[in-house]
Amino acid sequence: MSAVQCQTPKLKHPSESRVYGVDFTRLLSSGETLTGTPTVTVFPSGVTASNPAVNSSTFLDDDGVTIAVGKGVQVRLAGGSDSVDYLVTVTVGTSLSNTLVVIAPLQVRAT
Repeated sequence: MSAVQCQTPKLKHPSESRVYGVDFTRLLSSGETLTGTPTVTVFPSGVTASNPAVNSSTFLDDDGVTIAVGKGVQVRLAGGSDSVDYLVTVTVGTSLSNTLVVIAPLQVRAT
């Protein structure tokens, strides 16, 4: 299993409910794609993660880079407490029977 921690934190307001994308491209071999239903956990508790899915259409990551179909995971994140930093762990299988993990920091800020 591979695990990578994203360096740039994602940012949201405590009252927001938003879909966030996580890019797995650099962890995948040539021709490999993500498969199945991803699992998402958040630590500490307080942010709700729902509807995680391998992307079925392209999306732009936080840096404006286009993520190809089957190379990313999108998940809705809601809630959280002001001034708390969270770790969002996304685990997903691949077409080559690998299991990949990305840990993305999430900052919840009211201002």
